Formats: sequence, C-alpha cells, structure tokens
Amino acid sequence: MATKVPILGKDSIIVDYGLWKTYVAADLLRNITSSTYVLICDTNLAKLDYLSTFQRSFETWRDEQKQKDESRGRRLAAPARMNLLKTLMREKPEGHIFATGGGIVETPEARELLVSWQKEGMVLYVTRDINLVMEFLHIDKTRPAYVEDMMGVYLRRKPWFEACSNLHYHSQTVDESAAIAGWTSPLDDFTRFLRTMTGRSGALDAVKRKRHSFFIALTAPTVQNVLPVLEQVTVGADAIELRVDLLVDPKASNGLPTEDFLIEQVALLRFSTTLPLIFTLRSVSQGGRWPEDDVKGALQLYRVALRMGFDFVDLELTAPEAVKEFVLGHRKMCNIIASHHDPKAQLSWSSNAEAWIPFFDQARSYGDIVKLIGVAKTSEDNDDLKAFKKQVAMEHPDLPFIAMNMGDIGKMSRVNNGFMTPVSHPALPAKAAPGQVSAAEIRKVLGIVGEISAKKMFLFGTPISQSRSPALHNTLFADTGLPHEYGLFETDKVKDIEPLIRAPNFGGGSVTIPLKLDVMPLLDGIDEAAKTIGAVNTIVPSQGEEGKVILTGYNTDWQGMVLALRTAGAHGSTGVLKQSGMVVGGGGTARAAIYALKEMGYAPIYLVGRNKQKLGALTQSFSADYNIKLLSTEQEARNIPAEQQPAVAIGTIPGDSPIDPSMREVLCTIFSADDTQAANAGSLIANGTSKKVLLEMAYKPAVTSLMQLAQNDGWKTVAGLEALVGQGVHQFRLWTGITPVYGRARAVVMGTA
Repeated sequence: MATKVPILGKDSIIVDYGLWKTYVAADLLRNITSSTYVLICDTNLAKLDYLSTFQRSFETWRDEQKQKDESRGRRLAAPARMNLLKTLMREKPEGHIFATGGGIVETPEARELLVSWQKEGMVLYVTRDINLVMEFLHIDKTRPAYVEDMMGVYLRRKPWFEACSNLHYHSQTVDESAAIAGWTSPLDDFTRFLRTMTGRSGALDAVKRKRHSFFIALTAPTVQNVLPVLEQVTVGADAIELRVDLLVDPKASNGLPTEDFLIEQVALLRFSTTLPLIFTLRSVSQGGRWPEDDVKGALQLYRVALRMGFDFVDLELTAPEAVKEFVLGHRKMCNIIASHHDPKAQLSWSSNAEAWIPFFDQARSYGDIVKLIGVAKTSEDNDDLKAFKKQVAMEHPDLPFIAMNMGDIGKMSRVNNGFMTPVSHPALPAKAAPGQVSAAEIRKVLGIVGEISAKKMFLFGTPISQSRSPALHNTLFADTGLPHEYGLFETDKVKDIEPLIRAPNFGGGSVTIPLKLDVMPLLDGIDEAAKTIGAVNTIVPSQGEEGKVILTGYNTDWQGMVLALRTAGAHGSTGVLKQSGMVVGGGGTARAAIYALKEMGYAPIYLVGRNKQKLGALTQSFSADYNIKLLSTEQEARNIPAEQQPAVAIGTIPGDSPIDPSMREVLCTIFSADDTQAANAGSLIANGTSKKVLLEMAYKPAVTSLMQLAQNDGWKTVAGLEALVGQGVHQFRLWTGITPVYGRARAVVMGTA
C-alpha cells in the first residue's frame, strides 16, 4: 500500500497507479484539504524525497501500525502489504483514498478484496501509454529489479487490473504545441475525472439551469481528426456527444472501435475539452453503424464508458436486454439518457402522442433524461410534438425531456426543443442525424421570433473612444447567433450609468477607469474575487426571486491574466512540487495579478516595486495564505534558492517610463537566475517546456523595458493585449454562458480579423 488521502467526504476509493506515478501523485495532492494526511508505505509509488512534505504523517502512522521499515527504500513484504490493505479497508472505509502499487494484484486474496470493494465502493485503475511506461522503467534505476521481462509482467497483470477495478483513468499523450488556447494540464484533467466519478461534476444540474442548451455530436472517424476544429465546433455547446459507433479503428479489420482504441479516444477527448461527455453507441436499426448481432462487443464498449467517467450515457430502449441490464447495473455517477429513435417514421405525434406514450413511460422508468426522436413529414408533425412537450412539462415539470423530429421539415422542432438540443457544425465531416443545424443557427431564429430578447451591453468609463471592446463583443454576438448589441457610454460620473444598468433591456456592462471602485455600491452583489481585488470590471444581470433583476459585479482582469499565461505555456503550479511567481508593481493591477498567481497555485509570490511602504500595505491587505514576499534589494533576490526562483511574472508598472534603478537590479537578478533546478522540478508536473514567462500588462510600447530585461535572459514575454483578450472572453462567457473561440476574439482585438 502507498497513500491514503481523505478528500471525498464519502466512499473511499482504491487507486492503482503502480504504472504511472508522478502525475497522479500531484493530482491527488492538489485536491486535498488542509487537514489531509498522506501515508507512504511503498516507494514504488514515488520517491519519498518527492513527497517529503508528507513523510512525517507516514512515519507516525507506520509507527502506530508497528510496520517499520528502517531503510525506507525497501518495499514492504507481500504479507505486510496485504495486512496493511486489510487494515485500511477496515479502519477507513469512508472519505479516503488508498493508493497501491501494481503488484497488489499478484495474490488471489488481494484480488478478492479489490473485487469485493467494488460492490459498494470504487477501485480506480490508472494507466498511460504502455510503451512510454516501459521507457521510464528502463531509465529509472532506483526501482527494484524485476525478475522477469517488464512487458511480460504488465501483460500478465493487465486482466487482473481490469477485473479488480471499476473505474479507469488513462493519461493520453498530447501535443501541447497544437493544444487549444488556455489548454489545461493533466492535473486539471484528472481533477475533472475525479469530480465526475465522485458525483460532483454537476453536469446535469448545470444544463437544466439554462433556458436553451445544446450538445454537439462528433461524427469524425477519430478524435484526432476533429481536434483542429474542436474549439470552434463546441462554441456554445453544453456537452459533447461521442458517437462511438462512427469511430473507425485503423488497426481493426472491420474498422469497428476496440476497447483499447476507445480508451485512447476518450482520454484524448476529455483531455482536450472541459465540457461534459455523452457516450452514444447506435446500432444500424437505430440509425447508427454498430452491428446488431455484436452484443458482446457493445458490452465491452459500454464497460469502457462506465469506467472512464462519462457524464451521460445514451441507452436506447431497443438495446439488447443484456446491454440494458449491464449499464443499469454498473452505472456509478453517470446520467442515463433513455432514448428512442423512429427513423422509419412509424410513430405519430398526433392524438396527444398516443403512439409514443409507451416509449415515453418506459424511458421515464429508468432514464435521468428522456429522449424521443421522430420524423416530420409535414409541419403539423412539429405542431403535434410541440403540444406533447407542453403537456409533459405540465405533468412532469422536473423531467429533463428531449423531443424532436428528424428531416428538413423537422428543423423547427429543433428550434423549439430547448433542453439539450443535438446540433452539428459546418466544420464537422457529417451531421449525426438528418436535419441537424448549428447552435448559432438556432439562436438566430430564436432571436428573430423573440424567444431570445435583444439586450444592450455597454462599456462605462473614460477615455474609451479607442476601445476594441465593441468590435470584440459585437463580432462574437454575430458569430454565436445572438441578437445583442454592445456600445460605448463615456463618463467619469458613476451616477450617470445607473439608469442604463437598471433598464429592462440591460444585458451586461464592462467597467473601466475611473469607475471600477465607484460602481460597487450600485450593485446588488459582488463576486468574492472582485471583493478581494477591490475592483469591478464586469456587471452581470441575472433573474432573482419573483423575476427581480440582480446585478452582480465581477472582475475578469485576473482571469484574462490566467488565460494569457496558460496560452503562453504557464499552466500553474500544483501538487507536490511548487513553483513561485512574481508581481512587478504595487498599484490596482498588481492586486489582480497577485490574485491570478494565487489561483494558479504559485507560491510564494514575490512582490517587487519602488515604494516599499506601499508594497507593505498591499501585502498586508491579503491573507497569509497568499504567501507574499517583498523583494527590496538585490541581495534578497540573490538569497532565493534556485528551486524557488519565480517561474512566471506579471508586470504592472507603466511601460513608457524608465525602470527605477533599484528595481532594475532586483529584476535583473531574478531574470538571470540559474533555473536548472526549477526547470527540472517543473517538468515533473507540466511535462512540457520549462521556459519562464513574463506577462507585461502595459500595452505600449510594443516592447517595454521590462520585457526587454526578461527577453535578454531567455524569458518568454507576453504582451498585455493578450490579457485584454482573455478578460473580454470571460466577460462574454459571464453574459451569455458561451465561451468563444480565443483565436477569433484575439484576431478582432488585434485588428487582424
């Protein structure tokens, strides 16, 4: 046994990651609370010096169990590991994680324990590309030597791993250079997986809160085919449907997806998006590609889906009984979409949908969501369907219900559906069903008929005549099919904007100087981040009780900084190996910069500025957990250990003025520091480039003095306009619930669209 972490507050989970140690260790530690303790008993998990922070907890618990291993480099004997597993299962059945090495499955007794645990709990199997694992095992000379071929060991254990686990997380190798802007790290991916598998993703509740929601159906033969356009095709989608029956395995003689192929595809898709995932496997009679008689193959693929953390699983009413029994008997935290398709138009919606009622009742008996899809031959078919949906809404107001008609005539039924409407996109190779349209097309029609009310958005402040915000947001409204309009309202008096923000057609506002602080008393609520930063740059209206409009103030400046840094390759510091950050300057923008670095996990955060008294007051205004350290002299900068040198920095000083000489010496010392140790540490977490990044918030000149200093010592520099793009992207998301394409937004701001 290796690690125990109480983080869930519910059932304990057993995790097997003997084949993949570094990322998962960091991921688990990233999610623990301050009261969490970690116990390490098997050095195959990770070297103890990697997890030195937690050695004391391990040693205390080990002493209590009287299972000391004085060398700490020797594995516990098999009987001792077995006893330890039994002890943990007995004494800590809830709210903990037990992490084992791969060798735990070697004994029948241990395998029986793990299989038995699955009845009430979860056993997670974590893998990576086996060839990469073998490369690592040959390089790592600190591991105990195997007495047999390592690949042979893996192949012998693989069936046991699968039988002993009911969850599976696969780490797929990804080309970071081709990743979507703001790409998330393996740590974020694994965190989302944990949230899904422990029932904390809230995917269904999030969709139910929206008046109009959509999911995009991926119809490509491989996920790799769609990755270049994934960000584009998922704009405005609330979930992604993976049409597994349409996948093509190049290694299979019949092209049908195999288990191993599907595992790779799912891992790659989940790694490349933050949206919830829907698993769908349609047979030929259901309008898909999967052979009707291959029930065994279907069961294998459904098993992969249930183990890998899909938020939704589509289960056809006409699926073989063996498939339905397996899915309903092995579901953990996924939501079942009970669906029925009538591609041959044998059922009618007329006569109060009398022909559909048996299917509706059957789907409602086991589905979290009911989905009924017919075919429209005339426009009256859409009218009859609309009447049935209205009836269902009255009789079952809490039931999530998808009902539409296929075909060109049925397009209007897709416009009227409302909840989780399946959509396509012109950039995809094919539509998943006849008559599918894009989410933008549906919104445009809804705007025309008044189902989506046109709203007015504004930028408040002065001077604002040169702002690119109107071009940005009006372009994004047009791209997503929304009827809204964004304009300028120039003023330095906050009372001037009150009539506008309280108007019925107010859809949201951007706030710039000098009103970021003055606007706060006019609002009904302030987001916690904006409170901490002490400034509001975004106003978001929402519906409160009895239809009252609630105005909430947000700050997206810090989110723009995070997105700009992530896009530049700084994905944050998480897990066991911390990296530090630096903020240059002590004004209002510095507060947002400190908040951004804290949210990204950087610690400590070094603060460099000219006015020591002002910096001290700024530091004191943040709580101690921000771990802010002032750097006032060159010697203080030199005293920073190599492994604690800042890996990322944000500049918030004027770009058109010379840097203060004393500040310049401190900055030169930081920028020129030997980062070998820090780079080695960072690579363990990020698995990518360790180049340090400076985000310069000053817009002019194009290359500031601060940027030049950093560039001279090999730092990557990012212009402040990138953060401007990011904060605008987040504003649009807050107003509309839609995350736009970053590249499109950037091109508009930069004037290259």
